[in-house]
Amino acid sequence: MRHNRFPSGPSRAALIAASALASVFTAAASHAQVAVWGNNSSGQATLSGVRRTMDISCGWYHTAVVHDCHTVSVFGDNSLGQRNIPAFTGSIVAVSAGAYHTAALDDSGAVVCWGDNALGQLNVPANLTGVLEVAAGGFHTLARTSTGLVGWGDNSSGQRDLPGGYGVPQAVSAGAYHSVVITANSKVLAWGANNYGQTDAFNIPNVLKISAGLTHSLALGVDGRLYAWGDNSSGQCDVTDTKAPIVAIAAGGDFSLALLSTDEIVGWGSNAFGQLDAQDSPRPIDKLAAGLHHAAISNLCPADLNGDGLVDAGDLGLLLANWGMPFADIDCDGTTNASDLSLLLMTPWGPCS
Repeated sequence: MRHNRFPSGPSRAALIAASALASVFTAAASHAQVAVWGNNSSGQATLSGVRRTMDISCGWYHTAVVHDCHTVSVFGDNSLGQRNIPAFTGSIVAVSAGAYHTAALDDSGAVVCWGDNALGQLNVPANLTGVLEVAAGGFHTLARTSTGLVGWGDNSSGQRDLPGGYGVPQAVSAGAYHSVVITANSKVLAWGANNYGQTDAFNIPNVLKISAGLTHSLALGVDGRLYAWGDNSSGQCDVTDTKAPIVAIAAGGDFSLALLSTDEIVGWGSNAFGQLDAQDSPRPIDKLAAGLHHAAISNLCPADLNGDGLVDAGDLGLLLANWGMPFADIDCDGTTNASDLSLLLMTPWGPCS
């Protein structure tokens, strides 16, 4: 299959029309702890049956979720097998969605990939072990280990090749055709395609977080400042001061998002698909993710069965009402029983943390 350097498919006008006809935001289910908004033209914002999640990631037209019991679901486009999840031998703890493929990390440090493999982005090296973090880019995949960075898939812009002399990275993020890491000395380093200046990283002291978008990049410094560089055709790099400290960031296709310590989300850039119109729930937010034209938030609070951000009598009522069924299965043994009741009663009641 021939891959364009930038997203192809229906025209922008057609996508906007499809998104307008579809629900921009679809609650995952009653009592869900996840929300997705923005473009829903391929169903990537319709997460049926998702309640409690460990991780969530947005690709170009699909969304991948790790459930609280370490299983994986994918929603949206399946034109290249993005939803054809393979069998796992370990328990999945993290997931990263690329353009048309997905990479998952299990608790043993092994990586499994599925979806589009036209450029080898699924070909995990046979001897790869001890992976700490995985990042799926446009058509390449990166894995961070305790000894360095390993990459496979498209290398047309050198996006797999970590420049030498910077030590073992502390974090990694993959864009469409570029890559970003936090170096061993807490600096930001970007390489690969630079046609929009997406690798012209600032000299930021003590970087805390990074996020690589389609053709722009974000970094959060220890000073609390959000830095953005690269493509700014939609204002995605026009970040401004926020009224509260930033705790998480996500770079999408043509937009940028930041999660504040107050559990509010602020955004910059294009809002053609409603990708800046963040949802009001769930709260508190544990994960923030951005795709090509959609975004997601989630919160893992296993004892918060009704998704109201609290552990209280309402959750106890739901647990008792679902006794013997899987809905309120907190300990992942397949059914709601006395062990789940014990876990609920041992959880500090009040706001999730």
